[in-house]
Amino acid sequence: MRVLVALALLTGTADAHPTHVSLAEVEHVAGALHVAMQVPMAALDRARDRLGVVGEPGALRLVRDHFVVTHKAGDRCTIKWVGLEPKVFVAWLYFEVALKGPLAAHRLSYTLFMDQAPKQVNTVLLAGDGRRATLVFVRNDATHPLALATAEAGIP
Repeated sequence: MRVLVALALLTGTADAHPTHVSLAEVEHVAGALHVAMQVPMAALDRARDRLGVVGEPGALRLVRDHFVVTHKAGDRCTIKWVGLEPKVFVAWLYFEVALKGPLAAHRLSYTLFMDQAPKQVNTVLLAGDGRRATLVFVRNDATHPLALATAEAGIP
């Protein structure tokens, strides 16, 4: 048994502690969302391999397919790719989303890696105008309206 575990670790077929989370820091600035998304490097590599598209083009395709902002009229918002910063265990994906009106007129569907990991949890820390909100996306609840908390809700 020890030999099998050691072999799996050496060949890269087993993660020591696989994570099924991603975190997106989203700043609402002048009609756009500035996004810095942290994802596990292993999950990103697996997803790009499945697509058959490596490097930044693969990461951009994943973002366009799985971080979808739509206006209440149903129109998808445009994503502008900024870049990818790979680290040892995580990668940071940077991009901007051009909104088509006020923030509250938009919804976000954030399904990244949910096809790979049924227990995937994607979190958005949304900030703007001195307010903030935390949105949590899971497989059966992966779309939320984009709205910032109000002072009345007890959040400064």
